[in-house]
Amino acid sequence: MLTSSVVHAAGPAWWTNDVLKSGVTTNDFAAVNQGQVKNVSYHAYLEMETKLLGGAGSNVTAMINSFSPTNNYRAVNVGQLKNLAKVFYDRLIETGYTNAYPWTTTTADDKDHAIANIGQVKRLFDWSLP
Repeated sequence: MLTSSVVHAAGPAWWTNDVLKSGVTTNDFAAVNQGQVKNVSYHAYLEMETKLLGGAGSNVTAMINSFSPTNNYRAVNVGQLKNLAKVFYDRLIETGYTNAYPWTTTTADDKDHAIANIGQVKRLFDWSLP
């Protein structure tokens, strides 16, 4: 299960690079669309490229390069969001930044077909690299 019950207001420093707009109030429970997820992913990729030894890695880079400029207003479900975030977390695990995914290993409680919300995206990408 992926939850958004704990959402940080400020977020990591790299979010200021066009992830969060200053002066705009966010609604963490609003549905997220593909364009928003692509934007956060791209900025997470840039953060990894500049701060991780060896950069973002080939899988993250390939995923970012595969993004289409179309369908940006389509909804994203939780399963799609976890599938995308898994590539980032695989790299974070590989480099020793973390040792687990930020969702439970029990699949019985997963709601992968539910529409994802902005708070869930923020939760998945709420990490800072030294």
